[in-house]
Amino acid sequence: MSTINGIIKVHAVMLLVLLIIGCSNVQTTSDVEMLFIKCNGQLSYVNKDKELELKKLSLGDVARGILIKGEFLYFDELTLVATDIITGKSRSVINLTGKIGKELNLWQVGHISENYYYFSAQKYEKNVPINEQKNLSTIYKTNKVSGETSVVVANCSSPYFSGYGDKIYYVDEIGSIRHFDNGEISNPIAKGDVPTVSPNGEKLAFSSFGLVNNKVYVYDLKSNASDSVADFFGPNSMYPIIRWSSNGVRVAVKSRSDISVGSIYVIDTKDNKEAFSFKNKSACNWFFVDDLKVN
Repeated sequence: MSTINGIIKVHAVMLLVLLIIGCSNVQTTSDVEMLFIKCNGQLSYVNKDKELELKKLSLGDVARGILIKGEFLYFDELTLVATDIITGKSRSVINLTGKIGKELNLWQVGHISENYYYFSAQKYEKNVPINEQKNLSTIYKTNKVSGETSVVVANCSSPYFSGYGDKIYYVDEIGSIRHFDNGEISNPIAKGDVPTVSPNGEKLAFSSFGLVNNKVYVYDLKSNASDSVADFFGPNSMYPIIRWSSNGVRVAVKSRSDISVGSIYVIDTKDNKEAFSFKNKSACNWFFVDDLKVN
């Protein structure tokens, strides 16, 4: 039995390797395949039929990182680090020492375009009680070649944002989602949080956190129509992470509960119905396996 398990695990790792290098003829047995990352860095390959633990990596804040071309990017203090999920090797991407204020808390690696790394940070006022902090965030970009760092947009009420090319979707000071593109700020798109644009730039998923429930909406950026695709009962009942599949059809979100481990739900945005759910999963971050092939 141990030999069989070993073969299965090797197969799962090889599948990920082939997907990462872009092998187009890989045949998969499930139409819902995901990579889960626990807070301790444990990676698991998951589909409708099974869950296979792959390896445990030394990562930073798992919940605030992103996966790009087989590398998990996260901040270790003022350094952006990229860790290869297959080899486990890490490299320093940029160091922001002296480029942003010491009073800033780096929050999220939100987006990487052809020329820039985008990230958010929150400012904490010294000698100000936690409940009196403004908690406003600033989104920055760092040039990949020159290392020059500049402000994209300030006074954001949420540190969560996403991007398509160099168009950045963010939440303004009063809780409205807008986009910043080439120096221009759009009109409000919707009220919400965690704006997450689809890989093709055509749809925007976002959350709406309320006292009674938390909802996930998908907004069509062409027709300006929106639909509710998920509804979680209770305040603070979902994690602030929304993942798109590479074809822009499915989103994956996770419920949160004080009494049980949350479940990850995969929703098909064509009919706004649940495609599959992974019950009671302790993942702190999650990605569609097809992302490893195309990002």
